[in-house]
Amino acid sequence: MLRNAIIPFIFFLTGVIANSSTLAKDQVITWMTFDYPPIYQSNHKGFGDIVLKQFKQCLEGYKHVELGQSSFPRIFKFLDSKKSIYCLPALGTEPKVHPDKHISKLVFTIPNAFIVIRKEDEAKFKGKNNKVSLETLFRKTSLIGGMVEKGTYGEQVNELIKKYENRVLKRNAVDPVGFYKMLHQKRFDFFFEYPVSFIHHVRNLSVTERNEFSYLLLRENTEMGPIKAYALCSAQSSDVIEKINKCLSDPLVQKSYVESLVDELPLDLQKKYRNLNFQKIGI
Repeated sequence: MLRNAIIPFIFFLTGVIANSSTLAKDQVITWMTFDYPPIYQSNHKGFGDIVLKQFKQCLEGYKHVELGQSSFPRIFKFLDSKKSIYCLPALGTEPKVHPDKHISKLVFTIPNAFIVIRKEDEAKFKGKNNKVSLETLFRKTSLIGGMVEKGTYGEQVNELIKKYENRVLKRNAVDPVGFYKMLHQKRFDFFFEYPVSFIHHVRNLSVTERNEFSYLLLRENTEMGPIKAYALCSAQSSDVIEKINKCLSDPLVQKSYVESLVDELPLDLQKKYRNLNFQKIGI
């Protein structure tokens, strides 16, 4: 009697396991990135690309599709999807800004955004100790800035950009190369940039071009500290985020991209940010 009761239960349990496995394999995750070396690169060798590769390996039960490099408006449009699973491996942002999306634990942290200027214009900015207040810039000068549409540059900075949005030119393309060209052409007076990207692009400029640009730290961001990056996924992806968080708890996964990240920083910041990343993400 007991044996007759157990056999159907075993078949039922086997069916449930098989069905759940099939469901996972049938689920498609569409991954999105943006053109922002050295985080995401066209040759897929950026440290953000390494994060994506690790996530795909951790989520082996899913089908993976890459949408490719997109603009931020397009990325956020897909992240608003209520039916499909769309994910961005890492974005520097604040979780509270995205209440309707699933957000992972910390993926990495990097130095916060500053502004790039023409060296010949340094006197116009009246910076002290290579630092300037963005709010003061907007209030007391007529200088015009440049930014990526829907770009994230630090919580206080983003609030100031909203307040003075008529003083900032926005560009859909994320790749910073266009901003350096526009700054050279005097289309605007400064643009928002991250140190990792600035170092990466300056290395590829000629000596003459390199001497044309300088940067100023933003007082608002030095008070806020480093920018934190998280994985973002659309509403249907709670299981995916749980698995991503489990993946991020693996020291081998963390080391695979943190070392690549650190290599892109100035030498005097490498030790600090290696230790900071391993401390923040739990190694």
